[in-house]
Amino acid sequence: MKKFLLTILGIAIYILLGWLIKDIVSANYSNPMDMLVLDMIKHEALIYCILAVGYVFVIQCFVYQNSDGNEAGMWLPIGLCVASYFLLTTLSLSSGLIIAYNLLNVIAIVIGCYMDK
Repeated sequence: MKKFLLTILGIAIYILLGWLIKDIVSANYSNPMDMLVLDMIKHEALIYCILAVGYVFVIQCFVYQNSDGNEAGMWLPIGLCVASYFLLTTLSLSSGLIIAYNLLNVIAIVIGCYMDK
């Protein structure tokens, strides 16, 4: 039950806090009409990637606190988030790619919550 609740909390933080931070960052652009859509999407992707990586890091380091040397529980989801960010920024932009990017980040959150031993 603890892992399930941590997963639900992680997905809620990913969606709600990401949306809030994305709006704050986009409001601070000097002139949003001059900025390219691709650059805005890269900034949004970076925000969501940092949120997913940060949540996995906090769960693995502070909630589970394994002294058994379980780095796979932390580095696998973090690597998945970073790889999905680089996929989004290097491939041509499409709605399917954005959906795949978000799904990979959510999968990384789930893996991070369920890999404790």
